[in-house]
Amino acid sequence: MSHRIAFYGTLLTVHGAQDHLGIRDRCRFVSPCTLRGLLYDFGPYPALVDGGGLVYAEVFEVDDETLRIIDAFEGYDPGQPDGSDYQRTKVSTVEDGAQVWVYRFRGDVAKAVPIVSGDYRAGNSAW
Repeated sequence: MSHRIAFYGTLLTVHGAQDHLGIRDRCRFVSPCTLRGLLYDFGPYPALVDGGGLVYAEVFEVDDETLRIIDAFEGYDPGQPDGSDYQRTKVSTVEDGAQVWVYRFRGDVAKAVPIVSGDYRAGNSAW
């Protein structure tokens, strides 16, 4: 089964997390996209939370196995979603309303730095 997923942080093409996980050749780039929300910088990674801003992302198609690898990387357990720092949920892209998976942060962002531009690519790289 194929899944569409939007990356807004270290899994973006310009960062090295896809290579680190060994999944670059398993992630088929579809298009850039914009999501509704607010982005925060925790240093080595960003966090997306609900909000009225715009977040710039990239949509990829991945298979079931690759999605499981990404879930593990994001610390998301579909069997126990309430115990995860991130929640994988479906959202609509701003451009065309396409449904994509995205990881939303469930924790406190009070100590994080807001990424006002909504673009993690703008000088933020943990890899």
